[in-house]
Amino acid sequence: LSGGGTGSADSWNPQVGGYTTDLRIGPDGMIYVVGDFIVVGNRLVGGIARLSPTNASVDENWRPMGADSTVLTVRFAANGDALIGGAFTAIEDQEAAGFVRIGATANVVGTASTDAPGWVRAVLRQANGGLVVGGRFSKAGSVPRRNLARFRPDGALDLAWDPSPEGEYGWIYALAEDGAGRLYVGGDFIGISGVARSGLARYSWAGGVGTLDPNWNPQPTGDVLALAADSDGSLYVGGAFSQIGGEARTNIAKVSGEGSGLAVAGWDGSADERVLALALSPTGDVYAGGAFSSIGGEPLSYLARLSGSTGNADPVWAPTPDGWVLDVAVGAGDSVYAAGDFEFMGAISRKHLARIVAAGSGTPYAAWNPAADRRVWAVAVDELDNVYVGGDFDTISGVSRSGIAKLSGINAAVADPDWNPSISGGPFVKVLDLATSPGRLDVVGDFAAIGGRTRVGVASFSTRDGFLFADGFE
Repeated sequence: LSGGGTGSADSWNPQVGGYTTDLRIGPDGMIYVVGDFIVVGNRLVGGIARLSPTNASVDENWRPMGADSTVLTVRFAANGDALIGGAFTAIEDQEAAGFVRIGATANVVGTASTDAPGWVRAVLRQANGGLVVGGRFSKAGSVPRRNLARFRPDGALDLAWDPSPEGEYGWIYALAEDGAGRLYVGGDFIGISGVARSGLARYSWAGGVGTLDPNWNPQPTGDVLALAADSDGSLYVGGAFSQIGGEARTNIAKVSGEGSGLAVAGWDGSADERVLALALSPTGDVYAGGAFSSIGGEPLSYLARLSGSTGNADPVWAPTPDGWVLDVAVGAGDSVYAAGDFEFMGAISRKHLARIVAAGSGTPYAAWNPAADRRVWAVAVDELDNVYVGGDFDTISGVSRSGIAKLSGINAAVADPDWNPSISGGPFVKVLDLATSPGRLDVVGDFAAIGGRTRVGVASFSTRDGFLFADGFE
């Protein structure tokens, strides 16, 4: 623009095919521009370009290519090298986690890792002993892994499985496994394992190798936030979508485990807002939690029970929390545990966590009232009916517990006085998901230490008293 008069634009017009996030006049007088684009004018670039200050043409001799995500900023070193920062993990086929220094001839002369600790949103212990984790991260240890990774039963990273979800974010929010050992992955991706998949994919696990199912592809039209696999081979899906499996289904659906994953005919529990949590009862009912105020044809807010055969909501079972339900688990006696961002169940005070009677109208158990002081993100029940909860709370059941606690699942919700791992590691530290399996508790979230040990985002505990776990031997 002109610096005088009315500020009119002159003929300088680089025609950037995307959006720019920063531009600088370099010490050489050229114009450096970065952002989220691959074309400037009719020239292929990779989010970084050097332009003529007179005619806006791309400098053909300075085109560092291959930034795999948005470039955010450009500055200059004393010798004129360009200092580039952003959300990328590689450039010019070199690993560069967020920072790269580019010389006068467009060669990479230096990189530095600006990785922040990732967070893990979902965890699944497979029947074969493997541990699958998904969330937002770029590495597992020092090995590149984009948002999805698997650890073998001995705790080592599975180097043969690297799905690398693709998309603007490619984040993973939900995992599930069916009775045949098939792994379901849900999130906001548009591709996985190099194949187009919209938010939902399935892997078979044979011979210890995870293989993407080439045919099963329900194609939800939005994010997948919750998954639950039924014993009949079908899959319940919750999230923020309007269509899945070739049918109109709003935010919740039941899809077939056969063929291409079509929506099950006659099952429509559609909700008016996001479904964030799913759990199945032994009788085949589906418990759904989320941000909705209507689901399965009934005006039920945040928590509901749906028929496994029709998707219709039970109009009688209505605990009516006053805020979002973030996780649901089924315990002994078919009691139901709900965790989230609520303070009441109907007129009864239940801060962020409740145990609810599965029969009748769904009233909270009278004596079970842990009353967490902040949000509870996750709840899981083990084979002994112990209840593990995770979140960003500081106190629960009247005692100090930082982000994680073990509670009695019967009678009063007493916190185990001897089990207090505590989490730490940042301003937003929290536990986001839990998985129980016989003798084991797996914990994921946004933390850097737990139980007095460095564990970034993922940790595993023995839940069997008197057992020593070391070097893969039990």
